Amino acid sequence: MGGGLVVVGLGAHTISLFSSIRHRRRPVELLHGYLITAMLFLAVAVVAGVLAAALPIDTATRIRLVTTEVAALIGWIGLAVTGHAHKIVPFIVYTTLRSRGITRHPAGRPLLFTDLYRRLPARLTLLSAAGGYAVLIAGILTGSAASVAIAGVTIAATAVLVTLNLALTPMVTKRSGDQLTASRPGAAGVVVPESKGAP
Repeated sequence: MGGGLVVVGLGAHTISLFSSIRHRRRPVELLHGYLITAMLFLAVAVVAGVLAAALPIDTATRIRLVTTEVAALIGWIGLAVTGHAHKIVPFIVYTTLRSRGITRHPAGRPLLFTDLYRRLPARLTLLSAAGGYAVLIAGILTGSAASVAIAGVTIAATAVLVTLNLALTPMVTKRSGDQLTASRPGAAGVVVPESKGAP
């Protein structure tokens, strides 16, 4: 039952992802990188589940395979959620900033969704998250406690970096936008000196 649901999840995930890229004619972006990587972990979960169910193996090995399946499913969900967070959170923040009159980047150009997080840290979190889950799976399969511990630290550090990137970057943008708005003539809270006529 559980294995069948995982296979259905893999099929639905694959169809949804490639349908989104093909029919909407969207260029491959950070979200797709997260989703494609997440799909690989889902495939690992399927393989581990099938092997655990089909092979005539001892109980200890079966437990490791089942644990690997669960870890890979967590990697799938974690990567997919993190990838979508890089789309949803900036969208919400963008809407909030525009409602407050902040429509331009501190550099002066129009404000974009991608201005609300740093791209390099976002790409690094994709690599660190994928690497952390991969090391976790390797540690489970080999019985390496050190690998599992390293994976835990890596995944936790990734979560902190994602949170800081999605929280601090919009705060800096908002502060700069507020300063730009306040510096405009006639802006609220700014006294504009009246021009005096010639004596």
